Amino acid sequence: MSDQGTSLESLESGEVANTADAERMAAILRDMNAAAEEESHDREPMPSMVPRMPMPPTNPEPPTYAEPVTKQIAKPRRSNFFATVFEKIKEPLIVACLMFILSLPGFHTAAAKVVPWAFAVGGELSYIGLIVKSLFAGGLFAAVKFGLAFL
Repeated sequence: MSDQGTSLESLESGEVANTADAERMAAILRDMNAAAEEESHDREPMPSMVPRMPMPPTNPEPPTYAEPVTKQIAKPRRSNFFATVFEKIKEPLIVACLMFILSLPGFHTAAAKVVPWAFAVGGELSYIGLIVKSLFAGGLFAAVKFGLAFL
């Protein structure tokens, strides 16, 4: 084997008998190291090709899946004729009922005992009494309307 040159095993171990081979080997290694240093200064280091994965949790939770969202298309609602009519005349009916109740003679008699200053000498309502009765009717209407809105 010595006739053919120096073996790889002897180069790796450093036991080279032929000094010419040892000098060539040292020159090659110097050139390779110098070229590697120049390349490392000229270019940016390459990022690792293997992505880093986060460590899994110690107690993994089962995955939760979102339910698909389905759009509900609003269908035109067909309402009953009588329901539509009632919606249209509900407020006028409330006003008519309030006027009827506030015009009853029993209401006048009770009001004359509670607020005598709202009545004139003949037993009729004065202007102040009419204003108070109107404000009372408006308050009752608002209470009924907002009370029905919450139902």
